[in-house]
Amino acid sequence: DVNYSIKIKDIFIKYREEVNNIKSFEDLSDNDIDKLLKNNEKNKMFIEMNYIEILENIFKGNNKSLNLLRNLSINCSKEVYVILFELIDELIRYNNLSNYNNLLMHIKDRIRDKLDGQMLKIDEEVNNLVLYEKSYLWTEDKSFIDKYLDVKNDSSKNIIKDLYLTYFNTIKETFQNIIPKLIMYYLIRILENNMSSLLLSNNSIELLEENETIANERLMLKNEKKKLEQIKLNISKII
Repeated sequence: DVNYSIKIKDIFIKYREEVNNIKSFEDLSDNDIDKLLKNNEKNKMFIEMNYIEILENIFKGNNKSLNLLRNLSINCSKEVYVILFELIDELIRYNNLSNYNNLLMHIKDRIRDKLDGQMLKIDEEVNNLVLYEKSYLWTEDKSFIDKYLDVKNDSSKNIIKDLYLTYFNTIKETFQNIIPKLIMYYLIRILENNMSSLLLSNNSIELLEENETIANERLMLKNEKKKLEQIKLNISKII
């Protein structure tokens, strides 16, 4: 038997590994950093803010890493979506419902409509997370604060590059923590909590009608049974 909770957990593990492997802003050159430093030299009075402005300019000018983070998050939700329909198919087989086409169509259509709507919400949430990160570049994460203090004492290109790499790592950690929770809430928990209402129908009799082929075979067997019972009755009368 397939353990679907383990399959979903494996998807989340893979997602976190893929996020870890993102090469943040690897195409940013020393020349790019030089330009950013020169543009901020005129504001030496506010040197502490200048490094944050440099960080903001790096993020504004290079969305590749954030877009990759977004795409990995959306793909993770899609993988869980597929697993849920595999689970539904397994439940249908386990409960011997394959003879009821109307019921199967009803179950899958209602669940698909619900989950498709939830996928749109996940997409919106992920886009908002990216926007939040772009809107305010700061964190109290200790590793970033330590690196920020280093930058104040050493403005070399490598230190500045380390600063934004350290900051992007805090963004990756945020996504690694939040995205699995979003998916669990919007897909798994919502489906669990709404399953009964999703499956309700005013046409329950129609839904429980068997496939035409199966219904015909059942009717034929029923008629054959009646014939056999009549023959048995006739024989008993003779004897």
